Amino acid sequence: MLDECSTAEAWANQSRYCSAVIHAVASIGSLRSMQMLLRYARSLPDSIPFGAVDLISNVLPTYRRIVMGPIKDLLGENEGSAARAVGIQTLCNLYLEGSLQGEETAYLEQLLKGFDNDGFLTLHVADLVRLEMAYKEKQAAEDLEEMLKGFLVGDG
Repeated sequence: MLDECSTAEAWANQSRYCSAVIHAVASIGSLRSMQMLLRYARSLPDSIPFGAVDLISNVLPTYRRIVMGPIKDLLGENEGSAARAVGIQTLCNLYLEGSLQGEETAYLEQLLKGFDNDGFLTLHVADLVRLEMAYKEKQAAEDLEEMLKGFLVGDG
């Protein structure tokens, strides 16, 4: 069924069916279903609509920690490809859900520093992540400043 949805024409003519297939595979929640979705993402033509990329990158985070390695593999695909867009958007979605920690967050931050845009509207979610990261950094600095003020006032 996934093969039936591997072209831009299929998404243009049967978007409801293709969306239902993606959701059905993801709802299984197994390692095999994740591998199927990743193989599918890797095979997508660059002419695929951005909505298909968005959908796949929104369901892949349901696999949480086990999806990290395979998602990084997608980032090795060609610049501007649908597979790479799925990888970037999935990492961004994982970050926005609070599922990335430490090294993974630093990896995403570094990845986004060099990211400009692609044909799959990835810039939108990348900008959301950049804003969230900047906000958290600013908040941490303000919290530290408040803590230091409280410490110094408490000593005085």
